[in-house]
Amino acid sequence: MYRRLPDPATMMFRAFLFLTFLFEPSFCAHESIKFDPFLQSEEYKCTQFLRDAMEDKAMEQYYSFNNLVIEVLSKPFPHRELISQRMLQGDLDAWKESFTVQYYKWLEYGQWWMIFGGSFVAVCLLFSVGYVLYRFCICCCRSRAKETTDREYDRCKRNFLNVVLSILAIANVFAGTALFISTQYMEYGVGELPRRVNNCIDDLNLYKRNTDEQVRKLLITDYQKLNHSLLTTFGKSGELIVGRIKEITGAGAVDQLLLAAKNASENS
Repeated sequence: MYRRLPDPATMMFRAFLFLTFLFEPSFCAHESIKFDPFLQSEEYKCTQFLRDAMEDKAMEQYYSFNNLVIEVLSKPFPHRELISQRMLQGDLDAWKESFTVQYYKWLEYGQWWMIFGGSFVAVCLLFSVGYVLYRFCICCCRSRAKETTDREYDRCKRNFLNVVLSILAIANVFAGTALFISTQYMEYGVGELPRRVNNCIDDLNLYKRNTDEQVRKLLITDYQKLNHSLLTTFGKSGELIVGRIKEITGAGAVDQLLLAAKNASENS
């Protein structure tokens, strides 16, 4: 009886295992392909002002305090409910409609700021009115006789008022200095804004160019290098197979004997 031959898929799988057995040591010894890394021609400039920024610890603490106050008093802005597409397109009627129809949502969004501002104004007004009334009562109730000597607690009162006045003066100077520095930073930022926007736009073009170059390097340059390496390896595959077979079967000793005989015949 004739033995049934294996199907072509099984034969190809066995051939693949045989070639893998032959080529494995050779391919492991073969030097791997090293692709050159991509080097972009220019650096991105959009965030350069962050890298070049000067660290100001005092202003950092000041702005951290401002951010803390803003986080406490502010609420997330409900832009989906208050802002429409018509408003973004510059329609004034849409803005008026939003302020008149949804005014309660606008008030709810800024209620803590209004409470804080109203409380500050109320305290200032009450202090001013109360101080005027207090001085008026003192002037009316005080005797007309002019006192030329200090009373018992006048020195303590003067020292206390001097301390309060010094604290208010220092707070006023600090507020003025902080406002001046913040204004200078804001003016500098507004002046640098067009240049920074242009840098960001240039970075978009640079990103597009870098992406095109990376794709071109991957699909053209690296592919050609890989193709050349594979063709070179396959061109040497015959020598690799013969050398591997000689190594397995021991036929390499015959070549050494033939080489020794040839050298002996040449020397004789």
